[in-house]
Amino acid sequence: MIQKTTLFDDFSHIEFNVTDKCNLNCIYCYLKDMDNTKHQFHQMSKQIFDIFFDNSYQSLKKKKKIRISFWGGEPLCNFSIIRYIVNKINTIDNLIVDYLIITNGTLITNNINNFCNKNNIHLQVSIDGNKNCHDTQRLSKSGDGTFDLIMNNIESLKRNNVPYHIKMTLTKKNSEIHEFINSQSGNNVFFGIVTPLLSKIQNSDISPVDSEKIVSNIFSIFKKDTRIKIKNIDGCLIRLMNKQSFDSCGAGICQIAINYDGLIY
Repeated sequence: MIQKTTLFDDFSHIEFNVTDKCNLNCIYCYLKDMDNTKHQFHQMSKQIFDIFFDNSYQSLKKKKKIRISFWGGEPLCNFSIIRYIVNKINTIDNLIVDYLIITNGTLITNNINNFCNKNNIHLQVSIDGNKNCHDTQRLSKSGDGTFDLIMNNIESLKRNNVPYHIKMTLTKKNSEIHEFINSQSGNNVFFGIVTPLLSKIQNSDISPVDSEKIVSNIFSIFKKDTRIKIKNIDGCLIRLMNKQSFDSCGAGICQIAINYDGLIY
């Protein structure tokens, strides 16, 4: 159980891991091949969040601004707790909150669009390049590609004025990334790299990526269209050029993560 502590006084970023369930079967994910009928998935409950909220409320009241992000699994598999958390956090007067949902983009509905628009919730949507590349890496449980579904859902985000950015996981399969990024002119694009230590990667097509080609393509994109906003690429390039197969934890003094079972990291 979470106990009252000065731990909550210093944080400015809270991550909620609201479920370990996911509706996809991405080839590089640590959740790959988990059978929904055999694996018992976990979801954060209202009771778990209420314990955190009750014990952090006085600290939250003192803050002017915080960032809250929702992770999984696929967090939209537990959208009900996201809605519950946002509505409860929003009862705190004079607190500015930057909300972010890290999603694969397949479960977006009109209901979710409306809620995100109303509460200014930003979405990070995972797309691994163009259709041919994406549909070899980010698959449904039945093995089907998901590119068309996600792109349709992104169009619905645009229609509903829901802020979003793209997150692309770099592998050898999507080393030709410039075509897709060029199509996203005006949008933010973030990058990630597969971490073999966690995902037990054995496939050489996935990791390591061809760093020289990736770097060349990225810089060519910058030259052609300055409207494209490529984020966090500096850290990725350092890892690529140094052939690092690991990444550091993002947690620190000002950032905490609340797991679906109430554990704090």
